[in-house]
Amino acid sequence: MKSQTSAILLLALVAGISIAQNNHLVIDFEKQAAQRVAITARVGDDIHVTVPGNPTTGFSWQIVPELGYFDGVHVLQNAYTSNQSVVNGRQLDGVGGYFNMIFGVSTAGQKSIELVYLQPWSLKSFKNSNGIVDWNMYFNSNGSSYQRKTIIVNAMQ
Repeated sequence: MKSQTSAILLLALVAGISIAQNNHLVIDFEKQAAQRVAITARVGDDIHVTVPGNPTTGFSWQIVPELGYFDGVHVLQNAYTSNQSVVNGRQLDGVGGYFNMIFGVSTAGQKSIELVYLQPWSLKSFKNSNGIVDWNMYFNSNGSSYQRKTIIVNAMQ
């Protein structure tokens, strides 16, 4: 009886740990050419996003919460990793790399993470008197000369 009780308690513990375990969802826009991706996540999961870029050109990926439904999503990491190659013992500049972002999901519901690849100073002429960017005006005036990635998150409890 004692061993049966121990086995049941151990099984309950393992089941509880596996239920409570958070997922690490990965979206790699280098391998996935889509501009828009939809995923399903649970509260507590984190979303790892990788996008190629080259900040030596002045461009970088900007997280733009005001374009989407960002409530219940928070930025855990936003970093750049260079692909600098070494040739004859010297690192080559300007070869680009990857922007790596991690977002945490803290509430249930439909969410949207919006990323725009731009030169940050180019936004000055699109800001209103309160310093808020008019994104519609930015997109309309730049035609197709910008890149934008959208991650739709269906977050469940």
